Amino acid sequence: MKYFLGITTLALLGWIGYRVHFELTKTVSQRSAGILAVPVRLERVREGPVRNVRKFTGTLAARYNFTVAPKITGRIVEITVQAGDRVERGQVIARLDDDELRLVVEEVEAALVVAQANLAQTQAARDLAATQFERAKNLRERGGGTEERLQVAESDLAVKEAQHRVSTAQVATRDTLLRAAKVRLDHATIRADWEPIAPGDTHRYVGERFADEGALLRANDPICSILHTDSLVATIQVPERDYPRLNSGMRVNLAVTAYPGETFGGTIRSRPVELSSSSRQARVEVDVPNPRDGEGRYRLAPGMFVEAEVIYVNKPSAPRIPISALRYRGEGLDRQAGVYVAEPAPTDGSGAESGPSRPPGTLVARFFPLELGYEDLPWVEITGAIPHAPFVAEGHQNLLDGVPVRVSSQEELD
Repeated sequence: MKYFLGITTLALLGWIGYRVHFELTKTVSQRSAGILAVPVRLERVREGPVRNVRKFTGTLAARYNFTVAPKITGRIVEITVQAGDRVERGQVIARLDDDELRLVVEEVEAALVVAQANLAQTQAARDLAATQFERAKNLRERGGGTEERLQVAESDLAVKEAQHRVSTAQVATRDTLLRAAKVRLDHATIRADWEPIAPGDTHRYVGERFADEGALLRANDPICSILHTDSLVATIQVPERDYPRLNSGMRVNLAVTAYPGETFGGTIRSRPVELSSSSRQARVEVDVPNPRDGEGRYRLAPGMFVEAEVIYVNKPSAPRIPISALRYRGEGLDRQAGVYVAEPAPTDGSGAESGPSRPPGTLVARFFPLELGYEDLPWVEITGAIPHAPFVAEGHQNLLDGVPVRVSSQEELD
């Protein structure tokens, strides 16, 4: 019984295999003869706009900003500005308690007066010693006086000159201390000062206040920030895959939540030279001019969230095809993109394909390799050779070189 079942199973499998082989052979034979053609829709390569855009997010910041801070320790007695105030270059921002500093200045001034008096005294003593030395020297040269008296006069002159040099140094020291005390006193008045970045850069704006009157500040503790808001910078993070196409001066469109439906223009300041090793992203800075409204106020502000569109390419006209029409051959580095084109088949049996000759007007599929440029969904740009024949836009899933095709839609070819 088992033997009979085994024989029956083998016979059934053999019959199924025969039928499958027969049907496949029949289908291939019919296609080769032009009896069974694949229905396709054909299109021709057309010119059209190609616009490649990438979207990123970022934050606006002032291009130029700095923090106003005291250079000395002290208690704030006055702050003259609030957040948002306009400040002129050199304007007083705050004042510290300077009572002790003024006392130091007065003390050093008094010490300087004493040092100057000592200098005058030593100057007179030196001049008198010099006169006595000259008198003793002349008297000795005329044969009068003694050598011992001349030596005493010379020694006294040397002492008086040394005392004068000490007094001169003391005056210079007191003068330096006085200037240092006045500088520290001047540091108690804190001003907003900066180097102009362009002609007319005489005013800026207070961004944020960090301290109030009565606070005891150490040196370099912040009081407020000063912003130059004529020009802003948008910082965006660009992933590694988009980095190679970045260039300085590329146009960027920015959208902010405060102005729905409106865009602001900007340009990439410079192409970054490195990517973050942790995120594999490049930090890109975009220069953004800050427009004003009808009342003269800036429309954009540092800290705003932005959506940035980086325009890699914007061609008004270029050859393009639908991405859905692409087919691929090969794997890895040898992978080649292309389309199937529909060409007339030879009628005498010659040509690349083998098999019997076909009736006149028969179309067959041919793989045409392409060089592709930018994508602008649902299109892709062609940068190399353009197919001379119409390509298969739909129905290419089952195509191979030499397979007959039948046009099911011809409206795109008119």
